[in-house]
Amino acid sequence: MLAKLGFRVTRLAARVLWNNPTTTMPARSHMLLRVDVSGRSYIADVGFGGLTLTGPLRLEPEVEQTTPHETFPDW
Repeated sequence: MLAKLGFRVTRLAARVLWNNPTTTMPARSHMLLRVDVSGRSYIADVGFGGLTLTGPLRLEPEVEQTTPHETFPDW
């Protein structure tokens, strides 16, 4: 839908680290989207279960970002 609305969208694969032991490296089994808007890249992720982003996150390291329900620390 985002692409149909005119946004540049790139499909990405991600690893689900939540509820996995830190000693394992799970497969990339989760899809998320990179959406480019006005020269900036954002991550859009519909999530799964109760862990769903409530807003897009800028694809920028070391930036604390606020969404409608929570703040994400720098990664």
